[in-house]
Amino acid sequence: MRELGRILLELKRGGASILLIEQNLAFALRVADRVYLMSKGRIVHECGSEALRNDHETKARYLGV
Repeated sequence: MRELGRILLELKRGGASILLIEQNLAFALRVADRVYLMSKGRIVHECGSEALRNDHETKARYLGV
């Protein structure tokens, strides 16, 4: 996972746009600029990764964290 994170960050610094579908929240928040939470095939929440990192209510509601 560490190597994948390094590669994704390198691509991001190079200007690449990446769609990452990931269940590991800590990993996703490390590499993502924006986060979209889905439930039953629908986007139920979207925000910046830093905003979600600090939004304990949303994480509890949709992610059980």
